[in-house]
Amino acid sequence: MVYDGRSLYLFDHSSTFRRIIVALTEDKKFDNFILLLIISNSICLLLYEYKDRDNVCLHNQYLEKSMRIFTWFFISEAVLKIIAQGFIKHKNSYLRDPWNLLDCTVVIFALIEMIFGG
Repeated sequence: MVYDGRSLYLFDHSSTFRRIIVALTEDKKFDNFILLLIISNSICLLLYEYKDRDNVCLHNQYLEKSMRIFTWFFISEAVLKIIAQGFIKHKNSYLRDPWNLLDCTVVIFALIEMIFGG
């Protein structure tokens, strides 16, 4: 994939740091790992007992902690992809891809929930 020469006006395409990030985010293993995280997070959401909103049940406490860990992984994925692809300016940038737009929306709502939801 061809990305803009500069990502976020900071990371030049020739910098070693950005080249490593691009190689990581374009690796099939990275995609498979993220897919595994999505499936695992979905299972946690399925197992969560929504009647126990105060997380009195130990089961829900573990699930809540694991879902926060998943959220940090998804935030990291978004940040890495934004560094690799750029945010919005270039035609192949992060927010120009519909899947990444969906991903970004989910990450933003997860962050809002983490900050204001408890």
